[in-house]
Amino acid sequence: PVTAWLKARSQVLGLKAVDKIDIQRYRRNDFVWYPTCGDDAFTNAAATAMSRSQTFGIASELMREWVAGQDAVFQNCGSAADPRYHHPDQRRRYLPPPATLDNSLLKRDRQYQIAAANFYVGDLDTAARDFEQIAGETDSPWHKLAPYLVARCYIRKATVGVKGENSFLPEPMRAAEQRLQAILADKSLASMHPAAQRLLDYVEARLHP
Repeated sequence: PVTAWLKARSQVLGLKAVDKIDIQRYRRNDFVWYPTCGDDAFTNAAATAMSRSQTFGIASELMREWVAGQDAVFQNCGSAADPRYHHPDQRRRYLPPPATLDNSLLKRDRQYQIAAANFYVGDLDTAARDFEQIAGETDSPWHKLAPYLVARCYIRKATVGVKGENSFLPEPMRAAEQRLQAILADKSLASMHPAAQRLLDYVEARLHP
């Protein structure tokens, strides 16, 4: 998936060679490794880049600005945001800059990119609020995916950084359960039902073993 993203990135920028990007995909926390940015993140970015190149134009100014935003998102996957190297108050984060070009689709994508960057850097409360806002904006191409990502924020909050004998934090895990159940009850979000059901299975296996 990382290779697919790098190839798509080069193609939509009109480049012949594939640029190299150092993406450290795992972050260490209490002797446990987990993928900060999963495969789907790169697969989705590659597909979106190809789609936007048809709308914005290959190597266009809009396309370059979109790619710059996505590059900033993926910078949060590596050691720059790692708590091993930075106190939480000093942790570096890379937020995509506000869109400078007046294009509504680019601005909606940038809103989503900022939310994703907050998620990957570990600012999960901010990310959840960002995705909640996107979920309420029906003109955003991401509004149906956003409620699912709110649940992802709660699950990551429940599982990452837990210490002692607990395997997860119950309160955010219950919040994820409620959010996923709401998605499954909403017929307008039918396209997200399979993914939401799989994630709910993960949640309920822990809350109700």
